[in-house]
Amino acid sequence: MIGRYSKTCPYCGKEFTTDVEHKKYCSEAHKTYDYRRRRLEQATEKICPKCGRPWTEPEISKNHTKPSYCRYCQQYFADHHRQKVQ
Repeated sequence: MIGRYSKTCPYCGKEFTTDVEHKKYCSEAHKTYDYRRRRLEQATEKICPKCGRPWTEPEISKNHTKPSYCRYCQQYFADHHRQKVQ
């Protein structure tokens, strides 16, 4: 029995059928796009404590922690640390 469940994709509104009961999106791309959209909606505006630039803080970063500095200062600290190690 192929496509037993009829679903509507929350990203594009297209109807699709699937064998998986809990599947929400018609494609992996739409799943990723919707995830990114929701992350941007959850982001908050902050001021970087190091350089004073305004930046958008994501809800959670890749390593599941909230960053404390803007991406420019994060990159600076990472490069500076890398130079010390070498």
